[in-house]
Formats: sequence, structure tokens, C-alpha cells
Amino acid sequence: MTTQVERLQEEIKHLREHVARLKREVSYKDDCLHLKNIELDALHKVWCSGGCKGGVHRYHEEELTEQMVKLAEKNTERLRQWFESCKFRDKGEGNGKG
Repeated sequence: MTTQVERLQEEIKHLREHVARLKREVSYKDDCLHLKNIELDALHKVWCSGGCKGGVHRYHEEELTEQMVKLAEKNTERLRQWFESCKFRDKGEGNGKG
């Protein structure tokens, strides 16, 4: 009987340690997800294009302004230019290649 009690106590100890590790893991992942969501807000991720209140900037209270939208549009245009330049370069037609 004592051996069984000791075995169960040892199992309980391991389970408590396991639960503690899982709690730390969940906490770490929550922190990472929160940071990723803030980063998506900084990139002006559009979650809903129908004008709903949580359509953009879901994770902080900063109001989206016309200036922010214009800057985001400008950056998106620059992203397209960069992408097209990479395709041009990779064909050997730019940056002194070919």
C-alpha cells in the first residue's frame, strides 16, 4: 500500500511540474501573440473592410488618420517597386548583370 501511495505522490509531483511548465509556455505564447498583434496594428493590418470599429488597429486605441493611410499607401507602392526591381534584377537585366 505504501509503495502505491509513494508512486501516486511521485506522479502528482510530476504532473504539477508539467502543469507549471505548460502555464509558462502559455504565458510566453500569449506575450508573443500580443506583440505580433501590436506589430500587425503598426502595419495597419485591415481585418474588416466594411467600416466596423475593429477593422483596423484592434490592439491599441490609436485612431487611424488620413495621413497614416497615405503613408501606408506610399509604403505599399514602394513594396511593389521593390518587388518588381528584384524580378528585373533576377532576370539579369539590372544592377550591371547581363
